Amino acid sequence: MLLTIILIFLLGEGVTLGYLIWRFRFLLPPETKGWLETLTQHQEELKELTKTQKKILVEMERLEYQLEESYLVSSIVRFSAFSQIGANQSFSLCLLNDNQSGVILTNIFTNQASRLYLKRVKKGQPQIPLSPEEKEAFQKAVRQLKLIKISSRQLSKI
Repeated sequence: MLLTIILIFLLGEGVTLGYLIWRFRFLLPPETKGWLETLTQHQEELKELTKTQKKILVEMERLEYQLEESYLVSSIVRFSAFSQIGANQSFSLCLLNDNQSGVILTNIFTNQASRLYLKRVKKGQPQIPLSPEEKEAFQKAVRQLKLIKISSRQLSKI
């Protein structure tokens, strides 16, 4: 009697187990031989994805470093350096990176020649005093940087 009950119980468990295995086969791709091979294959794919993710993170760090050192914004102010020479042929061009470091190029145009001057800017501080046109170009570039930082903060919240 006890043996019959145990046998019926084991038979019921065997049917339940067989049903679960039959249902699990629908989750597997049809070309696989078994669930163990499929799990092994997925494990290998996961290892490859992890390696790829590490490569992508290293590349992102390299690009972020390059971006910090690259000129991010530019602004230009055209002006007439001398009252008798018009047409706004002179200009001041400001190029800044993310740290507000960069250069200000100023070209002074005359009838006889054109002269180009360069002034360095480090962390928002010009190394040489600026002319009014150079100040204007620098301030425009700083405003652009602030707008970029505001936009990137808003994007990071998404």
